[in-house]
Amino acid sequence: MPREWRRALREGTPINLMLIDVDHFKQYNDTAGHQAGDQVLARVAAVLREHSRRAGDFCFRIGGEEFALLTRTLNHDDAKPRAEALRAACEGLAIPHPGRPSGSVVTVSIGALWVQPVALGSDRATIPDDWNALYRRADALLYAAKEQGRNRVVADLWRPTAACDP
Repeated sequence: MPREWRRALREGTPINLMLIDVDHFKQYNDTAGHQAGDQVLARVAAVLREHSRRAGDFCFRIGGEEFALLTRTLNHDDAKPRAEALRAACEGLAIPHPGRPSGSVVTVSIGALWVQPVALGSDRATIPDDWNALYRRADALLYAAKEQGRNRVVADLWRPTAACDP
């Protein structure tokens, strides 16, 4: 991820980072068991792979029930609809969630951050050159999605003022 971020800065190309978390996964594991939980992760990963087939897309598990999708091929207008399609596809798996109310299915929450260095102006100081700042901002968006009720996408465009307070 840091290498792709440095490349985007160098080339002035957009980058989009989506952090994806399986909602209420601990409850799923506690109710259905770890083998069933592993199957859920594999099915969600398959959906993520299906939605990351473009050149320049990178999809990977970053720990537990959390995944990331990094792409340099989206424009700002396409970023949130792509994240929403990913969220809907995971919900569309219709995997029953035994740890939630009757009729509930496994869902995901997504924090999506879009950055285009060139669009932010010539002052590169307003653009974070530290990958961790970008990751922290996307993670904050993921947590906002969870706090707003889960099974949703919270997306944002990196703004110069956000560089000071990721």
